[in-house]
Amino acid sequence: MGRPSAQGHSAKLLVADRKIKFAPAWVEALKPGPVPVEWRDTETRGLSLRVEASGKKSWWVRYSYAGRERRFRIGAFPEVKLAKARDTAEKRRGEASLGTDPQWEREKFRIGDTVEAALEAWLKSAEAKAWRPRTRPTFESHIKLRIRPMLGPLKLAEVQRAHVQGMLDTVEGASTRNRLLTVARLFLRWCVKRDLLSTDPTAGIDKLPEEPRQRVLTDDELKTVIHAFDGTRWGHFVRLLTLTGVRRDELLGLRWSDVDKHDHVWTIAPADEKSGRSRSGGARKVVLSDVAQTELTRQKAANLKRGVGSALWVFATGTGERPHRDAVKPTLNILRGRRGNGTVSAHKLAKRRAAVIPVDIDLHDLRRTCADRLLNRLGIPAYVVDVGVLGHSKPQLLGVYAPTAPLGDTRDALDKWGREVLRILGEQAEEKQA
Repeated sequence: MGRPSAQGHSAKLLVADRKIKFAPAWVEALKPGPVPVEWRDTETRGLSLRVEASGKKSWWVRYSYAGRERRFRIGAFPEVKLAKARDTAEKRRGEASLGTDPQWEREKFRIGDTVEAALEAWLKSAEAKAWRPRTRPTFESHIKLRIRPMLGPLKLAEVQRAHVQGMLDTVEGASTRNRLLTVARLFLRWCVKRDLLSTDPTAGIDKLPEEPRQRVLTDDELKTVIHAFDGTRWGHFVRLLTLTGVRRDELLGLRWSDVDKHDHVWTIAPADEKSGRSRSGGARKVVLSDVAQTELTRQKAANLKRGVGSALWVFATGTGERPHRDAVKPTLNILRGRRGNGTVSAHKLAKRRAAVIPVDIDLHDLRRTCADRLLNRLGIPAYVVDVGVLGHSKPQLLGVYAPTAPLGDTRDALDKWGREVLRILGEQAEEKQA
């Protein structure tokens, strides 16, 4: 059969008379007629192309389920190309043969038919259940604070690039904006994969360039920050961040059982690290200097005073649970002279908070400052700082032949750093009891 146009065909023609082997160029060139016309593909069983009088083209697939013929709309052309339509048609017919009705699954979901409903389905999906424990709180935070309030009420099919772009425009920092785009893109592409959307509304939206943060605190700034936090429940936490050079989330996840009291080593499980992967040489070991051990002892006493002395977590909440990853932020914001949520009241009668620490200081700056002082002031070898203290991944050669920095070298480095921190603070080391 040739490649006729739909132009002039009567709606009374039998569907069987409108069969043809679809080809991309033919689909592209197909013209509308005065009435809707449906063409069937002789290459892929069940696949059809419906051409409306308006010129709109859409892909459909027919299949049998429970003895009845059913139809499933795949999507519109040209958003969905021929190859994708054929692939989807075969998948849907396969699902039906295995006892699942694709159209019913779609109709069941579309009782809500909103972004909110799709988000709930996504969060319960196998893909979401596979997120790393460190990833889930971040994703859920973006969903709660931005995606759900801004896109949730929309019909899923109504979401356009402009909606996503408008949501992104409400975010100031490039880093936060890029993380939000990542979460939104994962969600919307999941919708495309499930045939709930025909196209990805985030397509064509690029991430913003991020300037790497290089803030290193001066001795006076470090002293100011530590002493400012000393008046809060996070005083020992900030001191340990400074003394160990670990990440905020890693320290929030510290359990008493992770600390070897004999060797004075804290073992971080691979799942609790930023990479979430096992590393050559086993789990990461964090050496605890004499000064760091003193802070742990003081934190234990503070927990007893707060009534959470039996909690598993070193920095347990008032109910003995692991603190949220953003638990320190309200205190940090207040010390910056802001509200706990980071905002500043614009009302002329609002009481102004006095900033105790510079507003541009971040907790991660303590880790960067630790590394800077070890390298540039104390002369510690870069490999010991990078691998032994910061816990970064090793280059391939060193990962095979020197999988871990020697604990002895790392201990010497952090003992020197502990004494240096005490000097900066103007404090004396506690004498060890015999």
